[in-house]
Amino acid sequence: MSQPNLMVITGNNLSSRYFINHLCNRFPVSSVLIENNQYPEFPAQSREEQIAWKEFFINRDHYQKRLLAKTDFLNPRIVAHILRISSNQLNAPKTIEWIKYKKPGMIALFGTGLLNKEFIRNFENKLYNLHVGFPSHYRGSSCNFWPIFEEKLDYLGATIHQIDSGIDTGKIVNQQAITLEENDNVQILLAKTLILGTQLMIEAIEKWMNHSLVTHPSTAKGRLYLKKEFTPQAVLKVMQMEDSGKLKNLIRSLTLKNPDLINH
Repeated sequence: MSQPNLMVITGNNLSSRYFINHLCNRFPVSSVLIENNQYPEFPAQSREEQIAWKEFFINRDHYQKRLLAKTDFLNPRIVAHILRISSNQLNAPKTIEWIKYKKPGMIALFGTGLLNKEFIRNFENKLYNLHVGFPSHYRGSSCNFWPIFEEKLDYLGATIHQIDSGIDTGKIVNQQAITLEENDNVQILLAKTLILGTQLMIEAIEKWMNHSLVTHPSTAKGRLYLKKEFTPQAVLKVMQMEDSGKLKNLIRSLTLKNPDLINH
């Protein structure tokens, strides 16, 4: 019996590498498409914002290397065919033709740019996205950041959903909130959504391979956040929450509301 044809499409950062490594270690991924994407830089309005912005990304690199880089030692089931493209080539006709040539039965996505209607039409019902957030509350970009910014930590989680013509509006496969711990900081919370989401994608792929994958309608649409909203001003607020102890107090307060969300 031939192996199910699984493709992975993702970005080129350490989070994406974590996603690739786990899926390729667990499944015979036939091909990987890596989009070279860069997060835009935004001007800081003050020296304080500039320092917070720089510190945020230094901390991110430190915690991602600590929590995510160890997956580089995972061995892939097979040596997948890898294609690297620039961000403006994701929806290009030649990219679509390359994917069609590979004949994927399922395409697992994480951290890519938006797919246009032509792309979605060609691979309808085959596109499954890892969204680090709950689409019913947060759609678009950095949806594991905004629940921290808005002090709604119980909305930190991950969702696997089909991709349709909307932004994070497709049918839901599975979703789950992360487990909070008293010593969590901003970067650990952000990483936890990816770690959880990767496990949820693994479970979705297993169900797809067993012909037991079920989807459910997405009944609510959360606010759409754009990349341009992730600014030094927003980062400064979150860094101040962490430095002042407010973030830790928010985590502690959730034990009174929902003990299942927290580990001690």
